[in-house]
Amino acid sequence: MIFAALLLALAAGQQAEPQQEILEHKTQIEGVNKLSARALLKAAVDEEADLVKNGFRRAEVDDMAFQMEMYALSQGFPRARVRWTTEVRDKVLYANFRVEEGPFCEIKDIRVEGATQFPPEELAKFFYPRDHQIGDEHPAFVASRVRGAPGSIATLYRGQGFRRVQVSEVEIQFNEAQTEARVSCTVQEGPQFLIRGAQFEGHEVVDQATLDDFALRFLGKPYFPRRGFELSQLIRDHYADLGYADARATVSTQLDEESGAVHFQVEIDEGPRVRIGEIFVTGNDRTRTNFLRNRLELQPGDWTSRSKEDDSFRNLYRTGLFNRVGITLQGEGEERDLLVEVEEGLHKEFIIEPGYGSYEKLRLLLGWRNKNIFGTGRILRAEARPTMKSLSALVGLTDPWLFESSVELDAPIFYRKRQEPSFTREEAGLALQFRYPFTRELSFLWGYRITRSQVSSESAGLPPDILIGDTTLASVFAGPRFDTQNDYFNPTRGGQAWIQFEVGADALGSQVEYLRGELKLSHHWPLNAEETRVFAAGYRTASIVPTGDTEEIPLQLRLFNGGENTVRSFTESRLGPRDAIGQPLGGEVFNTVNLELRQQLNGALWGGLFFDAGNVSLSTSEWFEDFRSGYGIGVRYLLPVGALRLDWAYNPTARGDEDQSVLHLSVGMAF
Repeated sequence: MIFAALLLALAAGQQAEPQQEILEHKTQIEGVNKLSARALLKAAVDEEADLVKNGFRRAEVDDMAFQMEMYALSQGFPRARVRWTTEVRDKVLYANFRVEEGPFCEIKDIRVEGATQFPPEELAKFFYPRDHQIGDEHPAFVASRVRGAPGSIATLYRGQGFRRVQVSEVEIQFNEAQTEARVSCTVQEGPQFLIRGAQFEGHEVVDQATLDDFALRFLGKPYFPRRGFELSQLIRDHYADLGYADARATVSTQLDEESGAVHFQVEIDEGPRVRIGEIFVTGNDRTRTNFLRNRLELQPGDWTSRSKEDDSFRNLYRTGLFNRVGITLQGEGEERDLLVEVEEGLHKEFIIEPGYGSYEKLRLLLGWRNKNIFGTGRILRAEARPTMKSLSALVGLTDPWLFESSVELDAPIFYRKRQEPSFTREEAGLALQFRYPFTRELSFLWGYRITRSQVSSESAGLPPDILIGDTTLASVFAGPRFDTQNDYFNPTRGGQAWIQFEVGADALGSQVEYLRGELKLSHHWPLNAEETRVFAAGYRTASIVPTGDTEEIPLQLRLFNGGENTVRSFTESRLGPRDAIGQPLGGEVFNTVNLELRQQLNGALWGGLFFDAGNVSLSTSEWFEDFRSGYGIGVRYLLPVGALRLDWAYNPTARGDEDQSVLHLSVGMAF
């Protein structure tokens, strides 16, 4: 009988599927009032994709309705229902969803009786919706969150040592209109279990004082079952760093149910101390074995060490050459071999990256890179960057481990030609740049650069003493970098600090002698927990002064301001001193201040309000004079290679031929 019923049900289900050929579908949502039809469709986007993928079955339409209903419930409509019908006309499946919202319900009052260990507001958050915003006086009533709150509260208590805690089911009282809910539950806390001591047995290599120090890290802390594992792991890691690869620490627990006191009994089995025998490397088809061995912190004859194994693992992964790295000890006894297994990733890549800027217009990056030249982990690259205003190209070699040290060397040979608003610059040269990372955030850069530079201009107003047509520029530079941003292209928190000093001198091969200093500061502060509202601030300042026999800084070294990444109420380089016919002269000092409030609008789309200010001065004695400002609004669409940014800026103090407002379209954040 059961088998026959199943066959009948299957046949009925098959008959329920549309029999006509269906080529597309259309969706209609009716009955929405406070809810958004777009948000309902977004909640069912995966099921709608399955509808197309699986041949327009009604099962997927039912799944869409279910997801829409779940969304409505999560928004504070506990009586919401979504009903659906389908119709096939002219090879089109029409899916109609009828939404019965019911009343919107908010939580009017939350009572957690018997709770003394946590403040009411901390327990109340377990009843709130997941997207609850701090400051909302009466959050929406979401039944799944409210009914799941006792379990979350119990978990919180157990994490603080209340092993016997009991939390009752939630009582819910609605008003007659079903628009308000009062919720309550009761907590029986029981005793708090705290760690009061630990005893150790079986140890000879590690002294009692060291073990007591490990135990001290747990004394007085709330007890939960994982605490014993944490103490055991701490002891095993210590022994493993000393070469005792097989050391074990078994932790047993004694609980006093009345007082809540917890004592650990730790039995230690030290095992033999192990040395590294031979080191075997496998999987390196392209990479030289010596390169991998040089990344290891362990060598034959060393005592084994867990921390050195971890450092070796990180060193190999940081090369960027491997998809997978494994480091294991092989064999038994007091001497064991170390097996290093790697899986190499792609080492060559081609880059085609289009872009756009308000001044340069269309941009294109064409590049090729070999990340493992001759199997040494060194990087050879070639790039070309044509735009409508410039052309640049370079060939560079990067050695991330100069002479097997932590110093990185980058040596590019480059060519650049760029049309500036008042002149055209053409230069070719080479550089040697060194970088030493002190930490992940802090590094120090220094180097040498030599350039053959030519400048031409059709502007009759430029002073002849700053228009040096053909010259050699050579300098040394140095400075620290500090970076805590959480994302290179689209940060929402963290900041950057960048300082650099540069000296151009005759002794270095330069025909222009000068001293230059530059400071860049920026920081991003998230204004909510979801980091969908961010305040960003930036400050940049620089100065260049002639030294030695040089009396004037030539045009190609002068500082300019204004444009898509500086003061956005000006076009490129148009902020600051002008020549006799109104062309930018540049100066010896510039400052830029940027303030920006960014708000996520929808997915990758963000909006922004900004204020910029800055200046260019002819001498250091006028460092902060004649500041100009602007403010505006913009939108950003976040891409993996940076934000596609459209900014409109207003100049409240426009002078002469300056534009009252400027529109910038570019890729990348302004700062």
